[in-house]
Amino acid sequence: MRIAKTQLIFLVLFIIHYASANLITADFSQGTDGWNHGQGLWTIQTNANGLASNDPYLYMDPVGVAPRRGIIVWNDNSQWIGDYNTKGVTSIGFYARNASLSQPLYFRVAIGNTKSPQSGTWFVSDTLTYLDYDDGWQLINFNLNSNSMVLASSAMASGSPGTNSFSDVFSNVAALRIISQGSAFSAICEDHYGDAYIDSIALVPEPQTVGLIVFSSLLLIMLRGTHEAKTYVNPEKIKVSSSIIGDSFNKKTPFL
Repeated sequence: MRIAKTQLIFLVLFIIHYASANLITADFSQGTDGWNHGQGLWTIQTNANGLASNDPYLYMDPVGVAPRRGIIVWNDNSQWIGDYNTKGVTSIGFYARNASLSQPLYFRVAIGNTKSPQSGTWFVSDTLTYLDYDDGWQLINFNLNSNSMVLASSAMASGSPGTNSFSDVFSNVAALRIISQGSAFSAICEDHYGDAYIDSIALVPEPQTVGLIVFSSLLLIMLRGTHEAKTYVNPEKIKVSSSIIGDSFNKKTPFL
């Protein structure tokens, strides 16, 4: 019985870990993530590579004028787009650092059913995350749902917003963007001068709570059965410390 209990406890911990895992993460430790001479999964326009081999994060150095206007990075790879309903996407998280010497950043995320906001329908984060200049790394998270995102205007001059609903776009995402933009109604970046870094981008799924409930119930049943058999159980030996579960969240890359 003691062996079975121990195995069940570790099984519950495994399920908890699985339920909190991310759909996909880019930590920029691989060339295919973003620095492969501009051909990576995360694309930028501000410099040639986006990453040096000894700098494992996405690096941007906009100068405030085209084609290096501001902070913008996008992904249209099939692993990162598609039907977010089916994939169970609920949010996107990443680390960012504003290394500018004078200008703040206003981070938002945008999703659209085309690869460019010059066409199609795009939705942008209603609220922004402010990063002061010359600041350290900050953890940023944006919920992706109809309550947290608003319809963006077309990037074309005098353009009108797209005609599709949020549900239409969310089930057919063609591109995902991280931008610095003060307006909630624009899926393009605003002008910015100064370096910026992004790391550990992750799509976060909906928690899978059913498995946790089932296995927690099994654990309680087993413990009750042990008690009814009048077998002494030292509670210290079956106590599951929250530090076992939460240790990864104290690290720099909690999405991994």
